[in-house]
Amino acid sequence: MKKWKVFLSLLLVLMFMSTSVFAAAYPIKWITVRIDGKNVSVREVPVVMDGKQIHLDVPSYIIKAGYTYVPIRFVTERYGAKVDWIQQTNTAVVKTAKGTEIKLTINSRNVYVNGKKQVIPSDMVPKFTVFNYGTKKADGRTMVPLRFISELLGYEVGYDKAKGLPFINTPKQEEPSRGGSTAVNKVTEIKKEVVNGKEAIAVYKTANVKVNTSKLTNPQRLVFDLQSSILASGGGSYQYNISIGPVTKVRVSQFSSDVVRVVLDIADGEKNPEVELINNKDKLYIIPKGVASTPSKPNIIISLDPGHGGKDPGAVQNGINEKDINLLVGTKLNVALKNAGYDTLMTRDSDVYVDLKDRAELANSNEANVFISLHCNSFTSDGAKGIEVLYNPNRANSQQLAQMLLDELVKATGANNRGIKQRTDLAVLNQTTMPAALIEMGFISNKEEAEKLKDPSYQNKIVQAIVNGVEKYFSTYGK
Repeated sequence: MKKWKVFLSLLLVLMFMSTSVFAAAYPIKWITVRIDGKNVSVREVPVVMDGKQIHLDVPSYIIKAGYTYVPIRFVTERYGAKVDWIQQTNTAVVKTAKGTEIKLTINSRNVYVNGKKQVIPSDMVPKFTVFNYGTKKADGRTMVPLRFISELLGYEVGYDKAKGLPFINTPKQEEPSRGGSTAVNKVTEIKKEVVNGKEAIAVYKTANVKVNTSKLTNPQRLVFDLQSSILASGGGSYQYNISIGPVTKVRVSQFSSDVVRVVLDIADGEKNPEVELINNKDKLYIIPKGVASTPSKPNIIISLDPGHGGKDPGAVQNGINEKDINLLVGTKLNVALKNAGYDTLMTRDSDVYVDLKDRAELANSNEANVFISLHCNSFTSDGAKGIEVLYNPNRANSQQLAQMLLDELVKATGANNRGIKQRTDLAVLNQTTMPAALIEMGFISNKEEAEKLKDPSYQNKIVQAIVNGVEKYFSTYGK
């Protein structure tokens, strides 16, 4: 009898230890799903909502890039939203009780919030996912990024490292005052400005209010909650492509009835980002620390377009995909122009496909001052070589921009000068509304020039030449 009691006691101890371990860290379980016609290994996880694990009929999962995906059903069941499906375009339309409308299309970076377009990272696009592929239990579902949807709807999103689980917390519902809203401040706009010689994020407001700050991790974000505040637009969520130092993007939303939340997305690898706050009556300045003073080119926006991408490799010659060279140079040029004090937009910053119409629309909707598209040339004969710049003669000052860019490129590289050429048939030149130029940086069909285009030092020459051409253009013609 005593042995039996001892056995039971040991069993209870083991059960307690096992329960404690699982409470501390959720077991890692990898499953194989079918996405974009390929088998993909993802980590199956529940989502912890207000402290409780949520399990649905198909699992939520984390992809290798670190983002959590949930079935679209999660949105309807947990957020009380209505979801309609547009079959022709594979688009989900999410409508909340508060009137927010979100349109997400499978495999598209373009998301529309209350009719306003936002471009999300390629690793966060909605996906059609097949569970148990190749079996009788195969089940296809539309999966959406948890973080993007949740933050749009005002929920706090994070990742519990100790437990290895994503979590969301419902925003606090405050009792409405008898006299109506307690908000005394309206947030009207967010811009990039220069304060004391340093770039800053300027939050335009109408009153001096308390600001609570916090940090979120996985991915890193800095959060600023403006108390007693509302959005002048009446609500919703908005995204700004503002990049300063470690800050890659700025988002703002009506977090609760009288709290406006401003979120700064932080670049990967930044361990402890810090900011300085200057809280004036009409503006809240957020100044990332450690950012060197830069020359100011106020409100000059340059739209950069690394040609092709994703399923479209462009020209393929001598072991080179054109899209790769375009992106390498475009990424370097983006940094160089920022360092020179310009604001920039990139039609793509990774190996993704972007429709030509969307490239032009991004530049137009952000009122860019110039548009520069980067390409490599190719020909059936390997004898063709040199640099040329294309332009649309029907766009004011495009010819002048093209000529200045070409002059600097030829001077810097010593490449054959193929001149500037009129092209009215190219979408990125005829659908953009600002001065625009398409640079053919060289022929990858020519072995010698192909080797140069792969060389980082040659790429740097191209980048600096384009910066010089841009500087020359704006010093001559202004904005």
